[in-house]
Amino acid sequence: MRQTAVCFLIKNNQVLLLRVQYPDGHEIWNGSGGWVEEGETVEQGIIREIKEEIQIDVNKEDLKKEYEYLYGDIPFTAFTITKWTGEPKANERSIKEIEWFNFNEIPYDQMIEDNKEWLPKILAPH
Repeated sequence: MRQTAVCFLIKNNQVLLLRVQYPDGHEIWNGSGGWVEEGETVEQGIIREIKEEIQIDVNKEDLKKEYEYLYGDIPFTAFTITKWTGEPKANERSIKEIEWFNFNEIPYDQMIEDNKEWLPKILAPH
């Protein structure tokens, strides 16, 4: 079964978001992530996606699994991380911009709609 994951990098009460353009032309802000490939654990998949998208290296033990649910029939997992190696740099054409946002300035109106329900809850403890 296909599954998807996202990870939000956090530092100094800010979260890193990527403005991603989809094939149909629409753009949204989101964390780093995507589809977990066959044979990967969700942790392996998110580590690979982060490296591919923003050239950041993370260790599995530094990932914090924060939220899981079914997005339709697709398992979805959200992680946060506060420790990594490297400086975030867009590495895919679909990533139009990367930016650090203060927790109180997150552009929820430009994100997947349900993010405004669960993202504040997983950012609150940081």
